[in-house]
Amino acid sequence: MPSLTKRGKSWQLNWRQDGTRHRESLGIIPKHEAEIHLAAKELELKTGLKVLPSGLVFQSFKVEYLDWYVLEYPDSYYRVEQIIRQHLMPVFAFMPLDSISKKFSQQYMHDRLKAGARRSTINKEVRTLKAILNKAVEWDYINSHRLNGFKQLKETDSKPPHFYTPDELEKLYQWSPYHWHWWRFMVNTGIRRKEALQIETKRDIGSDTLRIISTEDARTKSGKWREIPLSDNARMAIERFGTKEKYLFPRVSPGSISRAFKTCAKRAELEGSLHSLRHSFCTHLVMAGTPLRIIQVLAGHAKYSTTEKYAHADPNRTLDFMIEL
Repeated sequence: MPSLTKRGKSWQLNWRQDGTRHRESLGIIPKHEAEIHLAAKELELKTGLKVLPSGLVFQSFKVEYLDWYVLEYPDSYYRVEQIIRQHLMPVFAFMPLDSISKKFSQQYMHDRLKAGARRSTINKEVRTLKAILNKAVEWDYINSHRLNGFKQLKETDSKPPHFYTPDELEKLYQWSPYHWHWWRFMVNTGIRRKEALQIETKRDIGSDTLRIISTEDARTKSGKWREIPLSDNARMAIERFGTKEKYLFPRVSPGSISRAFKTCAKRAELEGSLHSLRHSFCTHLVMAGTPLRIIQVLAGHAKYSTTEKYAHADPNRTLDFMIEL
């Protein structure tokens, strides 16, 4: 197996082939680029194919892209990083950014379909790939890329967002002896889990409203601040939290909140995820006759099309275009 060693500031690639020991100086390069050469040499020794190109490869650029992404969009970083690591890297790792073709990307989509991935999931992966290539062009790493105008898969699945009824929420609270106030607060404000962790008791909680602030260190998904009216049930949850500490929620990771919810929902024999609380907030507002534009502002949706997914719950929606057959 090949290996890497570092001499001073330079990396060296070592391997044995046909009983002969070989060494290749890689020069002064970042560690992740040296690891690209190592992985390429492993594949070459195994298959006989030389795969390391001379241009900037996907695996090298994705490191810089993710460093930028986590600062700009921290709320969605973990999902994007997962897409890159689990799905894009195994396929595009050693490809030069400006050589990723529509034909190759089309084959990627078909392979993912055969593997059982949903069309919406595959489209999200391709959008991530295109975003990476667009950023490489913006930063002048490459002059252009080949996926402009690339068509995604036609999505055949369409269903309303999952939400909880009032009876289901009461059942959830009953089976959450230690966390019921977490869920009651989140479903009555529609906040995301990272937004919940950013709430400061003195700064953000007023007598009638809750402010969700977007800062450089704690950015909301849309990058904008918003204000949410506090219902009686939201205030009840705040009283259970207490307001003596700086932050409303305890200092836990976003993943810990999701896992706690999963445990409580399982006990209550309820389907859905933590995000179903946010869906419930939006859906019940629609059922109460709240205009979609107001819901967009309260939920912090960057796009109106996201809010429109809840329009099916509008009690005033009528089908006045029916014809006699």
